[in-house]
Amino acid sequence: EIIADQLPDPDQVEEALSEDWFCMNKKRVLDALVEDPEEQGRIKDVLKQHYVQLDELFKTFAASGSSIADAQDLELSEFEDFCHQASLVATGPHATSVMVSCFQECNGDFSHSHRSPDKRSRR
Repeated sequence: EIIADQLPDPDQVEEALSEDWFCMNKKRVLDALVEDPEEQGRIKDVLKQHYVQLDELFKTFAASGSSIADAQDLELSEFEDFCHQASLVATGPHATSVMVSCFQECNGDFSHSHRSPDKRSRR
């Protein structure tokens, strides 16, 4: 009870996740990366379980290389820092190009990818 007012409100978490989920697919990025709607639903369920922690992690990295006012977006350098600190990318000659490609695709730039949101049928 002492920290109850500090805990995230489940309704606010659900609303924030819904907004972020919508933003992830504005440029059909989510549909290009995960075509199956059921798989998208499972991913959303996992994100919901960890949303508050992921949101805080995002804010930390987004603010690390820019002003607090710009902490709504993650720049490439901040994304690279996150990937290295989380050990998400192997070392080697192609590590940087893989990170750049992932970053570009997540931002809707499929110009250097085999995936394309435009090639998918619209539902």
